[in-house]
Amino acid sequence: MLSPALALVLLIEQIINLKTMPKKYQNEYGHWITELEPGEEPLSERIVGARLPQKIYDYIQSKSNKAEWIRRVLVAAALAEMESNHQSD
Repeated sequence: MLSPALALVLLIEQIINLKTMPKKYQNEYGHWITELEPGEEPLSERIVGARLPQKIYDYIQSKSNKAEWIRRVLVAAALAEMESNHQSD
């Protein structure tokens, strides 16, 4: 059972995340539409997962914004590696 204070923090975080998530809705034909900000790239339909060392897993689990943090760190690492590989070609 969550304490009332923790529940409130989680609710506030969800509200903040809703403002940063792309708007997704079904149009009159039943097709899903995602509205993105200019320059924003859509997220893939597939999820990436990996087993991690326990202390890394524990660290990530302690974060209140797990998904956003994981996404930000992976994207930064991948872009850096892609840039490094591009420069070495």
